[in-house]
Amino acid sequence: MTLVVATLILIALAAFLTSETGSPTTGPPAEQSPPPSPSLTPESRPADTTPTSGSEQVVITEEELNREIAENPRAFGPARDVRAEIDPSGITMRFTAYGLGGAFRARPVARDGTIELEDARVDGPLGLVVDAGELRSRLTTELQRRLAAEGVTVEDVTLEQNQLVVTVSRA
Repeated sequence: MTLVVATLILIALAAFLTSETGSPTTGPPAEQSPPPSPSLTPESRPADTTPTSGSEQVVITEEELNREIAENPRAFGPARDVRAEIDPSGITMRFTAYGLGGAFRARPVARDGTIELEDARVDGPLGLVVDAGELRSRLTTELQRRLAAEGVTVEDVTLEQNQLVVTVSRA
């Protein structure tokens, strides 16, 4: 289950960093075609789940998320040096692209059986050319699509230092 949720987040983040962001108001060179998304395969590590009254808790650690990112660097092109940070305020993805640094920040919450992103913003110089609202919309759509395909319903999302705890149940 951990792999499922980690994969969902990784795919959503890949969609964020590889999707077109509309027409920039300044600067970076024209975007190149994004590389094809890598095929994620299950690893042999066991899922960290704790059943609670018909539901499961899936814990995704910052270390696991960064390991997935490091194993699939092409998924984030043209972004470089992608690094995830999880704390009680949300998830931050720090990266550089086109010689500029930036960070996408959002707070995942459970709403209507899925994960949604609140308070999304892009900080740093890339915040001048990247529309956080559009990225939030695309990420949310991707997360909802992937969760529906997996047949899970998100009941709760808890952010702790260095980990994301998602309570899910099978639909």
